[in-house]
Amino acid sequence: MKKVLTSLFITMLVLAVSPLVKVDAKSTLDKQDAFNLLDSAFQLQVSLSEKPRSMDNIRDLLKNSFSEEYTEDFINMNVQKSVDGSGYQTYGTDIALYYIPFFTYSEHTKLGYSSANDQWYVYEWFPGNTDGPVSYEGHYEAIGLMYDHNKWVINDYQIAFDPKTLDDSQEIAQNSSVDKEPSNPTFINRLTDYISYGFINHRSHWFGMIAF
Repeated sequence: MKKVLTSLFITMLVLAVSPLVKVDAKSTLDKQDAFNLLDSAFQLQVSLSEKPRSMDNIRDLLKNSFSEEYTEDFINMNVQKSVDGSGYQTYGTDIALYYIPFFTYSEHTKLGYSSANDQWYVYEWFPGNTDGPVSYEGHYEAIGLMYDHNKWVINDYQIAFDPKTLDDSQEIAQNSSVDKEPSNPTFINRLTDYISYGFINHRSHWFGMIAF
């Protein structure tokens, strides 16, 4: 009888606390894994400019890294019928919305969890620019990641992100008080990629842009 009561007590205890100790994907996202996903997703986006494809093929490719909703938002904003009419692809634009931002993947790039949205965010401070033909204010940009169908996918795009909404603010960058250009060469490489593939015709961020 004692063993039965003990087993019953243990079972009731497990059921009572399981919501508190439940281990799920949101507690296991590795920062480097998140960076790798974003970098490969960017390369995938870039590849859509290389040749015309069927719309089904484009959707299938994007769904490897993006949620269904994000996939449709990206297609609606960036995918057009090819010039020769043989399919669909991306073309150059000054405002490359829904592309992965110019993250440096350095100490400037942060990772935090939002219980309100039940997902992780990779985010970084982008200093303002007052030189040249385009002006924009300093701001955070962020990409949201969620665990769906046994894999991590990108499902949110923020161009006016507030890191203070995250549960854990220890990684919040204080770069806003410095407001200087990240020196990591990855930033330059990514910017060069955007220009070479025609996503931007000059250095322009797509937040608060004022063309002169």
